[in-house]
Amino acid sequence: MIHLYSGNGRGKTSIAIGTAIRMAGANRPVLFAQFMKGNDTSELAVLQGLSGVRVLRVEEQFPFYKHMSEQDKQAITQYHNEILSKIMQEVSKYAKETKEDDLGTPVCLVVLDEVTYPLQYGLMNQELFHQFLDTIPDCVELIMTGRNPSEKLMQVCDYWSELEMQKHPYEKGIMARKGIEY
Repeated sequence: MIHLYSGNGRGKTSIAIGTAIRMAGANRPVLFAQFMKGNDTSELAVLQGLSGVRVLRVEEQFPFYKHMSEQDKQAITQYHNEILSKIMQEVSKYAKETKEDDLGTPVCLVVLDEVTYPLQYGLMNQELFHQFLDTIPDCVELIMTGRNPSEKLMQVCDYWSELEMQKHPYEKGIMARKGIEY
């Protein structure tokens, strides 16, 4: 099944992390890929400490898209494409190892956190991404997060939740706090 968590509300990544923890607790492998995020976030320490969870992310901090140079855009695109290629290789391996008894039960979870942004901004090979979506085996559960998903993402998902912000401390000038927002 494919999950999509989108919207301007807080909690998209938190939902994905909760599901990743649940899957790891069921002794199933998890690939947790973060796109566009290179800064340290508190959830990484927990995820990286869980058995069976592999975190893939850009290890370099880039500015927000509107402040990126062409060189930044090329570099982050290369990172994103490498992450996607690694995921595709791992998913192929899991699919080959799936036993007939496992059919219908997810054998692994793949999380593509903040994937809508590189897709919107052209910071990922679109063709490769859509090939991944079109060929993902039934034994793989997929979670995608981010704002403003494309029509294609909305159509392919089985679960779709739109988180809508009603009120946020940022509106009062309160910046993101470690352990809560990051």
